[in-house]
Amino acid sequence: GGGGGGFFFFFFFFSFRPELHVSHTTNAITMILVTKRIFTAFSAAISTVKASQSSLHVLRTARSLQAPENCDTCYNQTSGAGISYEFYPQWLNGSRDYVYCEMIWNYNDTYGSDLFSTSPIKPCNTTWWDDLNLDDVAALYNASSATKNGPQSWSMDYVRVYASDPQDILGEPMVYGAVLSGGTASTPPYTVFYPTKNQYLVWDAGKPTYQLTDTDDYHYVLQGYKVPQDSLDTLGEQMQDLPDGWSYDVVTITDDLVFDLTPDAPIPSVQDEFDQIYIRIPAGDNSTTTPTSSAIIKSEVMSMFVLGALGTWFIM
Repeated sequence: GGGGGGFFFFFFFFSFRPELHVSHTTNAITMILVTKRIFTAFSAAISTVKASQSSLHVLRTARSLQAPENCDTCYNQTSGAGISYEFYPQWLNGSRDYVYCEMIWNYNDTYGSDLFSTSPIKPCNTTWWDDLNLDDVAALYNASSATKNGPQSWSMDYVRVYASDPQDILGEPMVYGAVLSGGTASTPPYTVFYPTKNQYLVWDAGKPTYQLTDTDDYHYVLQGYKVPQDSLDTLGEQMQDLPDGWSYDVVTITDDLVFDLTPDAPIPSVQDEFDQIYIRIPAGDNSTTTPTSSAIIKSEVMSMFVLGALGTWFIM
């Protein structure tokens, strides 16, 4: 524990100052007690730092594809086809460049559209995807039509979604993930719309993000990409319809970029001319959380230790 560390520190300290063995016994005892408090505070500081990071660490390394027995955040979602599904959290770590496919069942402006996805169950089977007959797909849920969205790939490094149990879609599993309001799929490029999502998304610090900036200086980060991965760096040069005053940039972020999206707070979004969705970064902040730099932690702990040691020296 912290007290043991303090004892051994001052054991060696006193061995080099023998005059303190007798004449300053009281001060020595005081110093040991103060040092015990310093190391106790040191241990508490480390524990606080670890506790503040533990929830995100657990969240980002866990992965669950089965509904938990007890889930306070699970809820039921009724689809446009009138089917009720239980939604529960499902995780995918290492999601950057993970290929997935989404299918949209279209009903009408009243019932909107249902969105199903192969993520996070498994990467999209593109052979199955290419061979799908959309009339057969629409007939599964008595929809007026079905629309393919993909293949595409996640641009972030971690994703958690709320979705249903896997459903068999003509031979491959997909999860029901969202109901889209009528007209969402036909929003023109570079026009802001407000979808509701229940997702937790993380872009790791030190890695590239692909961002649009509009004339009001709002920044939107690419969520999933459909163009070839090696074209992302120069995608701005290929954009023929990008509005005047808008820009496309590759931004390597210095802190984790985190979104904790909930259905009660629609997220401003835009779609580019390649049918790729970008979500707005909160103004003035790169993240919904404030990660603590390990360098800052070390600096603060070292400062505390040095100040404590100096205080102990003056007590002598």
